[in-house]
Amino acid sequence: MHEAQNENPCSTEARMLWESHPDPAGRLFFVLNSLQERHRFISSEAIDELAREAGVERDEVESFVRFFDAYSLEAVGDCLIEVCDGTACHARGSNRLLQKFESLLGIREGETSADGRITLRRVHCVGSCSSAPVVVMGDETFGKVRVSRVCDIVGRAMRDDTD
Repeated sequence: MHEAQNENPCSTEARMLWESHPDPAGRLFFVLNSLQERHRFISSEAIDELAREAGVERDEVESFVRFFDAYSLEAVGDCLIEVCDGTACHARGSNRLLQKFESLLGIREGETSADGRITLRRVHCVGSCSSAPVVVMGDETFGKVRVSRVCDIVGRAMRDDTD
C-alpha cells in the first residue's frame, strides 16, 4: 500500500496509470505515452514512481525515456516542431532547415520559446525517408521541405498555436 499523504501528483498519476493497465508487457509504454500526451513531458517524480512500481533502478526507466524521441524530460511548448536528421534527411539538407527554423524562431534546437509556445527539436528519424527532408509539427508531416518553405511552417505554427 502506498502512502497518499504529501505524495506528488505526478507520482500518484503514474502509479494509477501503472495499476490500471492490464498487460505487464506494454505497461511502461502505456504510462509514458499517457503522461507525455497529458503533460508534454515525463517528470522526475513520475520516473521515480515507475521505477518503484516496476521494481527496477531509476536509471533504467530514465534511460528508456531518453532513448525514445517521443518522450521529453522537460516540458515542451504547445507546438512541437521536429526536424528529422536521419541519414536521408541529413543528406538532403536538414541542417539548413534547422538553421532557418532557429533564425526565424529565435531559439536553438532543443529550446522552447520564452513564451512557452514553440519547441524546436532535431530528431533521429521519423521513418519517411522517401520524403526527405521531413519536418513534423504536431500531427502534420511535411515532406521534401525546402528552406523557402520553413517560413510558411513557422507561420502555420504561430497561427495554430493561437487558435
